[in-house]
Amino acid sequence: MRRTLLSSICVFLLSGSLFMPFSNLVNAQETTYGTELDLGAKAAIAFDPTDGKIFYEKNSNEPLQIASTTKMLTMYLILQAIKDGTIHWDDEITISEHLETLSHDMNLSNVYLYQHEHYTVKDLFIATEKVSANAAVIALSEKIAGSEKEFVDLMRAQLKKWHIDNAYIISTSGLNNEDTLGRKYPGSKDDEENLMSAHDLAIVTYHLLNDFPEIIDFTREASATFGQGTLSQTDLISTNEMLPGQRFYKENVIGLKTGTTQLAGTCFVGLIEQDGRQVVTIVLHSEDMDAKDNGQRFIDTSNLMDDALENWQVTTSLSSDSLSTKEKNYPVHAGKKDTVALSLDKELTNWQLDEQAMVDQLNVTLDEDLLTKEGELKAPIKKGQKVGKISVSFNKTSSHYLFKDEKTKELPLYATETIEKSPWYVLIGEWFSERFHSLKASFV
Repeated sequence: MRRTLLSSICVFLLSGSLFMPFSNLVNAQETTYGTELDLGAKAAIAFDPTDGKIFYEKNSNEPLQIASTTKMLTMYLILQAIKDGTIHWDDEITISEHLETLSHDMNLSNVYLYQHEHYTVKDLFIATEKVSANAAVIALSEKIAGSEKEFVDLMRAQLKKWHIDNAYIISTSGLNNEDTLGRKYPGSKDDEENLMSAHDLAIVTYHLLNDFPEIIDFTREASATFGQGTLSQTDLISTNEMLPGQRFYKENVIGLKTGTTQLAGTCFVGLIEQDGRQVVTIVLHSEDMDAKDNGQRFIDTSNLMDDALENWQVTTSLSSDSLSTKEKNYPVHAGKKDTVALSLDKELTNWQLDEQAMVDQLNVTLDEDLLTKEGELKAPIKKGQKVGKISVSFNKTSSHYLFKDEKTKELPLYATETIEKSPWYVLIGEWFSERFHSLKASFV
């Protein structure tokens, strides 16, 4: 992230079997989903990190520069390396001459690093998360993989595992190649940086929050101390200006990551936790880098958060009370009772926008082996016996999810009581009675 020319480049991309060059990335036409919002961002998305429900999208499939939000993926792999025991929080890292020089570039977001000092993994991670320190994150990537190039290969491989095929990753930091002091990923051009769509960045964020929820212990804090007892000891103030004490403070915001470069403009991945819910928001290129002091990315983020929290709610779309009169009194053949009540063992809930209808269609299907030709349930029937299912088809508003749209959901139908089969002599009597009435009717 730049400080004067604040640059924390954000972008990453993956393609089929190989990462495609910038010129080959798929550009999407501008599309929006959800409430109409007046955002400055070129691309945006808001979603629930628990189930992946999408609340809002704008140009979410178009690969764009993502600046230092790249570090969301980098931090994922760092936390994975700690979990695997490849590195430990208290491991010490020695800084190379190249990274010392890079860390003293005042045009980039950094903490000063020195060759003769040793820094713990935790210190460098804090610097990465809190102020988007570029040299610090590169030092961590070299510690884990041996070189930044090898770590980038790990990033690309991880994206493949997540089926992200339209991103372009050439650095661990998000820096433009022009700012890397001659170090660039093999085959990349001098003016390139990472690319990724808002939707794919949402997938990265989803996995980071679900696989490593401890990341919030870092991102929710507005400040931290770096390099305690070293020449680099510094009190760091988070670049997230929505945290307490900052000018765009918003209650209950607890993360996550900023990003800024000339090409990416201002980017931000936000996280709010309110009333037992979490909402993730992503905005890419909310405004040009030179206008970063206007804080448009945080204004956009606040609007997205308010929309998701105020207009979207989980509501009951189907319960036993929703069943039709027929399902509540389903005809039974050869039973001691003529009907049986069917029910669901739980309610079906789904996301609803304002008061809009969620359900397009309900379909009840009973097990054919349990039915007569006339469509009646055959006795005997046991209480709690599964006799069929009910399918609910949702409209796009309620079925749009991060990984796969859930257009249809099913719940099993159960009998609420035991219906015994009538004795054979009763059935014979009923058979003769039916025949008698049939013959009588034929002579009328």
